[in-house]
Amino acid sequence: MKTSYQDVAFVLSYYNLDGFNDNEKLIGAITELWDNSKNLFGMPDKLISLFHNIADYELDKKTAKKIVYDIHCQNDLSYIYDELLACDVLKDKLTVDRKNFVITLKVHDNFIVKSYLTLQKTYINDKFYYDIEDQDLLACYCDFVQDDCFHAQYRRRRLLSYLHLTNRYLKDFKNANKIEKYKNNKNVEMIFTNKELIYSKN
Repeated sequence: MKTSYQDVAFVLSYYNLDGFNDNEKLIGAITELWDNSKNLFGMPDKLISLFHNIADYELDKKTAKKIVYDIHCQNDLSYIYDELLACDVLKDKLTVDRKNFVITLKVHDNFIVKSYLTLQKTYINDKFYYDIEDQDLLACYCDFVQDDCFHAQYRRRRLLSYLHLTNRYLKDFKNANKIEKYKNNKNVEMIFTNKELIYSKN
């Protein structure tokens, strides 16, 4: 298994572990332990031993299990985020909220995509878009940045979406001649591309 010093340090920073010593050495030891383990079997007990031997801190089993789980989750988040960052068209448009497991793709100020990884739900401009699974994020994000199409964003949920026939709040279209049609729809609040905002009712 693999983890990073930064992931372990981030996790430990959220625990109120008063009075333990030599934090850097402990984080390094946990990182090394993780990297030299094939699975998580027995990891809480190994963590308890490390805290005792290095930090002179008596870590309880419940907290040890939670720390192991949190490090595992941060590893998954890092893997997904690093994969997205490796894509040239995305890397300067991404941010991550490690505490809440949210990755944000800012295509521009009026086209902001947020993926809540623990829920596997993605929102565009704070409106639900789709249940995008982790393995599909890269392809979807690249489409958002590169696809040549128009997006009409609706104020209220579209009726056909209750039958799962359309997206709830977004309609994609290619024909620029349809822009006026969507502008005249009272339920459409914005029209934008991946380059610019074309229309806003506000």
